[in-house]
Amino acid sequence: MNTDLKVSDRLIVSLDAPSTRLAMSVVDKLANHVGTFRVGMGLLAVEGSKIIDDLHSAGVKVFYDMKFKDIPQTVAEAVWAVSSKKVWMLSIHGDSGHEVIIEAAKRKQDSLLATDTVLTYFSRDEASLLWKNIYPPSLIEAGADALICASSDLPMLNMYSACPCIRVVPDVRPSWERIDICSRVGTPEIAMGLGATYLIMGKPIIEPAPWIGDSKEAVKRVIGEMEQGISRWNNPR
Repeated sequence: MNTDLKVSDRLIVSLDAPSTRLAMSVVDKLANHVGTFRVGMGLLAVEGSKIIDDLHSAGVKVFYDMKFKDIPQTVAEAVWAVSSKKVWMLSIHGDSGHEVIIEAAKRKQDSLLATDTVLTYFSRDEASLLWKNIYPPSLIEAGADALICASSDLPMLNMYSACPCIRVVPDVRPSWERIDICSRVGTPEIAMGLGATYLIMGKPIIEPAPWIGDSKEAVKRVIGEMEQGISRWNNPR
């Protein structure tokens, strides 16, 4: 884990909003409190790449999470186009094949290339089957800078000494929200305690529970939980 990063820089807020106006209202509130904002398929389908320009005008980093998947040349061209927009990180599907990752890595310019592994949508049983076809070190060798995985997958990644990569964990839930113990979703403390580099969180921050207060208070609480997890990672018992 990169200890040079501030804890707030490790938190990526997902802009799960239906329009640029609503997304930018979130950015206006939180730009000085978190490191990066994620834009995904929903917002990009509605607003197109203009949202990237708006985010950069606000002075924030952008994670372009489109999870490209196609033949190597097509993905490489898409990666070049997106990285030309100066995004901090962009994503492709890890099961696209090594040739896709290799070609994408050649065209990513200064952006970080994140490879999705097994979506958090899948159950633990489904994920265990899907992971049998994935060898994490080979994804890094092919050119990926980061792996996107569920909290429950981190112990497995920790088994690979040849895989000291950036670990991005989506769908994290704060301690004040109910989590199904059978799911692959974890809290900020759990994820950071297992070696996550960055966490992605959307609705619990954008639309916090009434008793939490506003989005800034939600971020403050999440960062507190992340700090507890980092302490566990740095001081294992």
